[in-house]
Amino acid sequence: MAVAVGGCSSGNEADSGVRLDARIELDPEAWDVFTITSGDRVRLERAVMGLGALYYGGIFEEPLARRSPGRLERLLGALVRTAHAHPGHFSYGTVLGQWIGPRALDLSEAPIVLRGGQGLVGPYSIGQVVYAPLEGNDPFDYTTPIARLEGVALRDDDEEIAFRVTATLEDVWPHAVEGTVHDCRFEPADVSGDGTVVVTIDPRVWLQTAELATLEPSSERLDLGPETQVQRAFALGLAQSFAYAFSFEPAAAED
Repeated sequence: MAVAVGGCSSGNEADSGVRLDARIELDPEAWDVFTITSGDRVRLERAVMGLGALYYGGIFEEPLARRSPGRLERLLGALVRTAHAHPGHFSYGTVLGQWIGPRALDLSEAPIVLRGGQGLVGPYSIGQVVYAPLEGNDPFDYTTPIARLEGVALRDDDEEIAFRVTATLEDVWPHAVEGTVHDCRFEPADVSGDGTVVVTIDPRVWLQTAELATLEPSSERLDLGPETQVQRAFALGLAQSFAYAFSFEPAAAED
């Protein structure tokens, strides 16, 4: 399924293509102790996710379906690989840029630079994240995890209960169809040349609606499966757009 792409920039189309590397950053407070909605205190220890694609776009007055698709493919030689292509389902607007994976990301290794992105000049104001399985090349493998989170639930008596939770595409699909998180924040930017799209991820959001009070103490890390409330909350959290914040950094001027 090809990405619907359009733009509103003017000038010579042959000169409108830009290189858009991506850089994955981790929220600076991600590993701090925090309190989730249930009142439970948590400290995250590891966060891993499979990234299938990033899309960037602009908001316009008319729906995407009414605009002319295909401009990025024409400019850049239809470089979107069908295996990992998803449509730009922005509420109102169109896709102006993209990075196509897949890539497994261990967020403890951030910042992580992703080369090979591309786009058009124009106003960028919205982002989109597409998950992918952590292993293999099938973007619609329903059974392989797309994300894994390890953390510690902290009790008032200072007892710590270590846990691990994973989610597959099948788990996330009811909340994020095709594993796509729509309408993520993108600090408005008028992209006029090459640069880097910075995506800051806050994995604490993924666990906000979990309830950890019922976890039983264990000498080993608990694996929380799909029959648990925590795993269902994790799948819901992965679909939340406010876990991701996009911004643009123009390339440094050459001497």
